[in-house]
Amino acid sequence: MPKSETNANPQHRGLRTRILFVLGCLGLLLFLLSGLSRHFDWIGSPFSRILSERPGNTAAGPPPAPDRVAAEAAGEAILVEDLEAPLAMRIHELEESIYQLKKQRLDQMISKIVLQKEAERNGMTAQQLIADKILSKGVEVTPEEIQRYYDENRQKWSQLKKSQEEVKEEIENSLAKQKGYRKIMDYAASLYADYGVAVYLKEPSLPNLRTSTDGGVSIGPHNAPITIIEFSDYQCPACRKGRETVKAAQSVYSGKVLWVFKDFPLHRSESSIRAAEAARCADEQGKFWDYQDSLFSGAGEPGRDLLVGYASELGLNTEAFESCLASGKYRPAIEQDFQEGWRAGINATPTFVINGKVVSGAVPFEKLDIIIRRELEKNTNAG
Repeated sequence: MPKSETNANPQHRGLRTRILFVLGCLGLLLFLLSGLSRHFDWIGSPFSRILSERPGNTAAGPPPAPDRVAAEAAGEAILVEDLEAPLAMRIHELEESIYQLKKQRLDQMISKIVLQKEAERNGMTAQQLIADKILSKGVEVTPEEIQRYYDENRQKWSQLKKSQEEVKEEIENSLAKQKGYRKIMDYAASLYADYGVAVYLKEPSLPNLRTSTDGGVSIGPHNAPITIIEFSDYQCPACRKGRETVKAAQSVYSGKVLWVFKDFPLHRSESSIRAAEAARCADEQGKFWDYQDSLFSGAGEPGRDLLVGYASELGLNTEAFESCLASGKYRPAIEQDFQEGWRAGINATPTFVINGKVVSGAVPFEKLDIIIRRELEKNTNAG
């Protein structure tokens, strides 16, 4: 055998061994990710979202306008709306943060001008105006406010090498500065009309989400002018906190709103899914919304005994309820709700989609009320 071939074979064998080793590692990594994704939503969800989506221009028809195309791949157009739809919530959050920064700066600039003009009108400096007219009586920080702030940030204080008294003194000074600043800004705002203040900075509009009423549990007329789709999780603290807002909106706008509830177990925990199944089983006996109240107001892990206990308290046929719960027949519907919300870009609970406009978090009733009334006015004007 030639010498060159003798040297080549070990090299080829070494290269082949390295390739097989790399492929084996990749296979093991994919296996581990597949297993972990069942327990950690952040691993599985991004991949499932990518694989579940298709580029926009797959149907036959006229080609999309050039300004609607973000990219092309293998002859298929990826449309701008398909690119942005799943990111709508995150984009809006960023836009809202930018807006708040600009608004805060703009308020300060306006207040500086207004206070200076007011001071000149009174024959004094702006500093004298603030001291004599705005902060002359000082600001009050109550012990309750100090303690509440201390409790809410207890973990932060535990890292400081200071006594509780020293920390609370710093808190009092900080809260006093915040209240003083707020008092100055409120005084300046009260002068806006006198000095012809007009603000043209626009708040970013709420994003539109592509969602459907199909598959959800609803209450209200199907021809109502307002449709609200709520994506929620029974184990979510913010959802529990926002429950009163939901009930108030359902009551105030009864007959004007079709309210559709969809399950969105954010972390896909077994307890959240089990609670969602129980609510759907209660719906079979006409007690979905009552059972929801029990779930959101209850405490503890929603095990079988607790879930059956809620059913018994509501006078349900517990034998039929237990049979339904054991069957697991609603798991596919719950997963379908979750996938719909995930593809639409929902990444927090609760999330409310009001005639396509999205609001996220435990919002106060006042905020929800403004949006609903605005949509009602649009509907009236359009009619």
